[in-house]
Amino acid sequence: MAQFKTLQFPNTPAGQAEKNNVLGRETNQGWLVVSETIAPGKLKGGNACCLFLICAPFAFFAGHKDDIITVTLQKD
Repeated sequence: MAQFKTLQFPNTPAGQAEKNNVLGRETNQGWLVVSETIAPGKLKGGNACCLFLICAPFAFFAGHKDDIITVTLQKD
């Protein structure tokens, strides 16, 4: 019976390096990469602004998180 494992990393240079290190260890243990996706980061929490047209563009740049890399592994 196949086993599956999902890992997530930030899409940053440090996150890419961590992903490569982890996947190197996992493949040595018999895990295979079956998919890798990059999802956009979400905005950090905060209160709604009544001046949406003025605040929204600034809130996006101030509170945007990095994209997330999701890797799914399979082991038979």
